[in-house]
Amino acid sequence: MNLYDKYEQKANRASFLITLLVLIVLLSVFEFNTSVEVEAQVEPQAAYAVTVMDSNVVLKEPKVVEEIKTEERVNPVNEHVKDDFQSEEKIETKVKEDKKVDKKVEKKVEKKVKTKNEKKIVKNKEKVAKKEIKIAKNTEKLAKQGENLNSTNNSENESKAKIAYEREQAKISYKNAFNSLLAFLSSKKQYPLKAKKLNQEGECVIVFNVDKFGKVVSASLKKSSEYPLLDRECNSLASKAVGFDSKVLGKELNVSVPVKFSLTSR
Repeated sequence: MNLYDKYEQKANRASFLITLLVLIVLLSVFEFNTSVEVEAQVEPQAAYAVTVMDSNVVLKEPKVVEEIKTEERVNPVNEHVKDDFQSEEKIETKVKEDKKVDKKVEKKVEKKVKTKNEKKIVKNKEKVAKKEIKIAKNTEKLAKQGENLNSTNNSENESKAKIAYEREQAKISYKNAFNSLLAFLSSKKQYPLKAKKLNQEGECVIVFNVDKFGKVVSASLKKSSEYPLLDRECNSLASKAVGFDSKVLGKELNVSVPVKFSLTSR
C-alpha cells in the first residue's frame, strides 16, 4: 500500500471517531435537558402546595380535582354502560323481532302442514268410501248371483224331484201293469200236449203296449222259446191280451212279461 492510502485510512478513522464523540455529547445534552424539564414541572406543584395557606382552599381544590377525575372516570364507564345497555336492548328487540318472525313462519308452516294433513285425510276418506262402494256393489252382485244360483238350483232341484217322482210313478205303474198282465197270462196259458210228450220246456217273452187308460193296445212275441209249439201258444196269449184292462192310468207303457213252460211245475 502507498503512504497516501494509509493516510486516507487514518483520516477516515479519525473522522468516524469524531462523529461518535459528537453524537455522545448530543445525547448527554438531550438527557440533561429532559431531566431539567421534569424537575421544573415537579417543583411548581410542591411550591403551589407550600405557598397556599388557606386550608379551605387547599381542601376544596383537591376535591374538585378528585370530582373532576371521578367524573372523568365514571362518565366513560357510564357511557360504555349506556352503550352496552342500548346494544343489549337492540339485541333484545332484534331477538324479539326474530322470535315474532319465527312464530309467524311456524304458524304458516303449521297451517300448511295442517292443510296437507287435512287434504290427505280427505283423500283417504274418499278412497275408503270408494272401496266401500265397490264392496257394496260386489256384495250386491254376489247376492244377485246367489239368488240366481238359488233359483237355478231350486229349479234344477224341482226338475230333478219331478223326474224322480215321475220315475217312481212309472216304476209303480209298470209293476202294477206287469202283475196284472202276468196274472192274466197265467190264467189263460195252456201247455201244449205235444210239447209235453216231447218234453219241451222253455220261456218266451211277450211285449204289451198299454195306453194312458190302462188298456192293452197291441202285443207281440219279443223272445222265442226255441220251440214252435211253445211260441205258438205265446202268440195266442198275446192276441187274447189285446183289449185287456190293466187298470193302470196316466201313462203309456211297454211291459215285457215272460211266459214259462216247465214240466216240473205239475
